[in-house]
Amino acid sequence: MSYYLRFVVTESKDVTFDDIRYAMTSASSRYSVDGDTILYDWQQCAIVEINHRGDGVMEPDIDLLCRFARKKRNKSRLVNMLQSATTMITVQPLWQGDQEGVSQQMLAPLWKWLWGNREGLLAIEGGTFCDANGPVR
Repeated sequence: MSYYLRFVVTESKDVTFDDIRYAMTSASSRYSVDGDTILYDWQQCAIVEINHRGDGVMEPDIDLLCRFARKKRNKSRLVNMLQSATTMITVQPLWQGDQEGVSQQMLAPLWKWLWGNREGLLAIEGGTFCDANGPVR
């Protein structure tokens, strides 16, 4: 079963794999990035994809996220942010054993860097949205 986390960038500054590498390796020398794969102690932690508005891949994901957002109390804010998205970083965690929380904790340096360096919104599989301050309901 696939599980995805999507960071939706809402400003014109791009995100590159060099940025992702910097975010992870700055947090710990135990991280590395090989192509589109984040590794921790040389074990695969997550697969990352970077998509941009107009590439044909991002738009269906934005449409799906907007459907979830329209069910939230802050739907106007969420939909506006999603519709203003310029870039989407899609992360598929690769579970360490059966512990979902372990993989998500291992990705914390990425979210911290993104929220510290880009305007955006984290969309968690199933319709949960978070900004730098926490869940957006």
